[in-house]
Amino acid sequence: MSLSIYLPSFSADQPRQLGGIRLHDYSYIPPRAAVIALGFFLTIGCGDPVDRDIAALIKDGDAGQEAKISLNMAKGYAVAPIIAAIRNREHPVRARVDLVEALYRLHLREKSPGAFEGLVEGLADPTPEVRAACARVLGNVGDHEAIDYLLAAFEKETDARVQLETLRTFVMMSIETINSNNPTIDVGRVIGAEEMPRFTRALQAVETEDDSLQGAKQEWLENIAETMAIQARKSLLTGNLDAAEQELIDALALVPESPNINFQLGKFYHENGQPQKGLDLIDRVGLIAYATRLDKAPIIDGELDEAIWSEVEPLTRFYQLLQRMNAYPAQGKSEAYIGYHQQTLYIGVKGYEPRTDNLSAERTRRDDSIWRDDCVEIYLDTDHDSRTYYQLDVNSLGAFDDIHYELVDGFPEVDFDWNAADIKIAALVAETFWSFELKVPIAELHNRRVEPGDTWGFNLAQVRITNISESAQWAPTYGWSQQPSRFGFLVFK
Repeated sequence: MSLSIYLPSFSADQPRQLGGIRLHDYSYIPPRAAVIALGFFLTIGCGDPVDRDIAALIKDGDAGQEAKISLNMAKGYAVAPIIAAIRNREHPVRARVDLVEALYRLHLREKSPGAFEGLVEGLADPTPEVRAACARVLGNVGDHEAIDYLLAAFEKETDARVQLETLRTFVMMSIETINSNNPTIDVGRVIGAEEMPRFTRALQAVETEDDSLQGAKQEWLENIAETMAIQARKSLLTGNLDAAEQELIDALALVPESPNINFQLGKFYHENGQPQKGLDLIDRVGLIAYATRLDKAPIIDGELDEAIWSEVEPLTRFYQLLQRMNAYPAQGKSEAYIGYHQQTLYIGVKGYEPRTDNLSAERTRRDDSIWRDDCVEIYLDTDHDSRTYYQLDVNSLGAFDDIHYELVDGFPEVDFDWNAADIKIAALVAETFWSFELKVPIAELHNRRVEPGDTWGFNLAQVRITNISESAQWAPTYGWSQQPSRFGFLVFK
C-alpha cells in the first residue's frame, strides 16, 4: 500500500500555506517525504522532536516505524538523547537495538562527537542483544580504531549470540578492508600482527555447543593458520626451510585436524627429504588415493560390477568447492575406484543422484565443454611438479574432453588440442546413480613406466548441476579447482 499526501488546491490569490508553513507550488509529496514532513508538522510547538521520536519508537506501532526513519536521519544534537535511551534498560530491547542503528548512522553520516563512544559503551551493555548490535555496527563502521574495543569485548564475552556476531563483524571488516568476497588470507589486514596473538587466544578460549559459533570459530582458526602457511610458503621461496617448517608446525597446532594444514606440512616433508613422514601426515587426513595393482583388466562397460573392482578401496569422502579454508563435507555421495593393470590406468566412478532422469547431459562429442554438464572431472599431475597436469571430464552419456595444462607465472596455459590416444570410456545411467569406467594408457600421460611406490598429484570432482547444485572435490582446493599444488597424492601400490 502506498501512502501519498495530496494538498488542497488554492486560488491564485490565496497564499499556499499549511500549518503556518509556506508551500512551493506542488500538489504532490512522495510517500517518504510526506511521512517526514507530517512528523515535522506535528511536532511544531509540541516539544523536542528527537524525544518524541524516541518515545514513539519505544511505544512501537506505525508511529514507531516512522520515528525510526526520522531518527536514522537525525542530526548531531540527537546523540545524547539516543545514548541515554539506549542505556535505559526499562525500554524494550527491540527499541534499544533500533537506537543503536540510529546512533551508527549518525556516526557514519555526520561523524557526530560522542556517537562512536556511545557504540563502544554499548559493547559492555548488560543486554546481549544490545551488545551484539553494537558489535555489528562497529564492524560496518570499518574503522580500525574499533578493533581494540571489539577485541576487549570479545575476550570477556560469554554469550554465544554476541560471540557469533562479533566473529561475523571481524569477517565483514576483512571483506570490506580488501574489497574481496574471500576473507581467507585477509585476517591480518584487519587484525594486525600485534593483535593477532591476543585474538587467537580469545578465539581458542571460546567453548560452545552452538553449531554456528563452533563453525565460525573453526573457520577463523583455519584462516589464521592459512595466513601462517602463506608465510611458510614465502620462507620456502627464500630457501629458509627451518622457518617454513616451524611456521607450518605452529599453524598445525592451531588446527590439528585441518586437512589443509596437515596436507601442506606433509607435502613440505615429502619434498624436503622426509617422504614417509610427509605421506603419514597426508594419509592422516585422507588425502592419499591408492592405485591398486589389478590381476586383470576390467571390462569397460560402465557398470563397475566386476569382482576385480572389489579389490579396490573406493574414495568416498568429498568436500564442497568453496572459497573458504574450512573443508565442508559434500552433500552428494560418490565413489571413485582407481587401479592399474600392467601400464594402463583404470578409473571407475559412481555418483548417486535423487533423480537421474533429469541429469544435464547435452554434450555428445569429444572436447565439447563437458564441464557444462553434470560430470566428473579428473586431474592428474603425473610429474608431481605442481606445474603440468591433465584434466579428463566425463558426462553421463560417456562423452569426454581431455585437456593439458602448464602453469606459467602461476596461471594455467591451456592446450585444448591435446588428445590422449587409445582412451576408452563407457557410462551407465541407473535409477539412483550414474557411473562410468575409463581406460587410458599410462604412456599417454607420463614419460616413463610406473612402479609401486610412485606418486602423482591427483584430484577428482563430481560436478552436480541439476539435483544438488554443488561441485564436490576429493582434495579440497579452497575456491579454485586449477591449483595443482593442492591436489592430493595418488600412490601406486
